[in-house]
Amino acid sequence: MKKLVLLLVVLVFGIIVGGCSNSIDSLIGGDKNANVFTDQGLANKIMDDLKNRPELKGHDLKAMDDIYLMYHKETGMTGRIDVQKPGTTDQVVRYDYKDGKWSDPKPLELIGPGKLEENLGDLNSIDFNKVTDIYKVAEEKAKSIEGGKVEDVIWYDYRINRGVFEATIKINGTKERYALRFDAQGNFIKEIKE
Repeated sequence: MKKLVLLLVVLVFGIIVGGCSNSIDSLIGGDKNANVFTDQGLANKIMDDLKNRPELKGHDLKAMDDIYLMYHKETGMTGRIDVQKPGTTDQVVRYDYKDGKWSDPKPLELIGPGKLEENLGDLNSIDFNKVTDIYKVAEEKAKSIEGGKVEDVIWYDYRINRGVFEATIKINGTKERYALRFDAQGNFIKEIKE
């Protein structure tokens, strides 16, 4: 009888743990099904995780061009951002997002003419909660394109001449390709046929 009760307890525990694995993965950020394009607020949570790293917390973060978030069905969410190292005027570090967490900072070598501060934008100017809305607009546009499919990547480019970030998401069709551009608050600006 004791063996039967023990076996029953083990089975129930296994079912509970197995049934909660997706919830546990989701809580710790390792859920490969988590997708910033369909999960409202996930992009903002990912960026908040970055901002709350010990070396960045409490600082007004300045970021360079080409912030991206990408979803891969096989590997889940990935991303990349280059930020000015807090407390410096001439150093930039890169953070990569993979497996539900941000990497340790990697120093970047700055090359080329120009001043660093002219190539940096306020990270807080971007409303990452709008990523799902941007994706929905792209999905609607894709319906009007033969073979239209939205790429599962969003880029935030810093427009130096205007001092603002803009988001770009692309749609590939069988005969045509489009880039849709949005401001940092998720408002549609224009479409560009490529």
